[in-house]
This record gives sequence, structure tokens and C-alpha cells, in this order.
Amino acid sequence: MDKFNIHGIFEALCFNPSYEEAAGITYHVGLIMAAKETTFRGAETLRSVVHDGPLDSESVPSKVEQGWLLEKDMVEQISVDGKQGFQSATPKGQAVCKVLDVAKHLSEIRPIDVVRAVNTYLKEPSYVYTPNLSKEC
Repeated sequence: MDKFNIHGIFEALCFNPSYEEAAGITYHVGLIMAAKETTFRGAETLRSVVHDGPLDSESVPSKVEQGWLLEKDMVEQISVDGKQGFQSATPKGQAVCKVLDVAKHLSEIRPIDVVRAVNTYLKEPSYVYTPNLSKEC
């Protein structure tokens, strides 16, 4: 589990399973899984929008991944000084970026790994990941 830096991820998200209800835990597990789904170019694009944004559509590292990030509600289109075509990170995108910034080997992580870490944190096997349950940002 160390190679996933799961506790570092929890800290980056200010997430303590002991103080969350099931919906909150599911939301945070969902953020970790969203980070896992993000491609290298998607992560690069998201980091640019989070750290340097808002960016105009011409300045994003990958237009293909920009579309995927929009679809996944990690970035949104906004206007800046009355000009359309800028991308800004949503709260979900900012949280996923935090996961990407601290996590290593995300491609190898499975939902069960995160659930085990949550249950270890809770000191009892009481949490079950249900990916269809979501919580708004």
C-alpha cells in the first residue's frame, strides 16, 4: 500500500474517514478513482488549468483531454473580461489534481485498495465502495 501513498492522498484531500458518513467516503474514493482514470496528457492539462488557469482554449496542453476533462466535470468553460473560451478548474478538478500531485503508481490502484485503507483507518471492515453513489462538489 505504501507505493500508492494512500495516507498522503487522504491528507491532500483533508479526508479523514473517521469523520465522514458513507456518502462522504464514497465521494473521496470517487475522486481517487477519477485521478486513476486520468491519462498522462489529461493530468498535464488539468495541472495546467489548476496551477496556471484560467487558460484560454488555445493554451491548454491537450485539446482532446480538455474535452474529456469537461465531460468529467473537472474543468468548466468560463469567460474572462467578457471573452469566451477559457477553462477553469472545478472543485472536483482541483481535488483530483491534489491526488495526482501526491500519488504515485495510480494506474495500479484498485477501488478495493482504497476501501481496505479506509477500513483500516476506521479499524473495522464497515465501508463498502458503491461507485454509483456521488456527492456534489
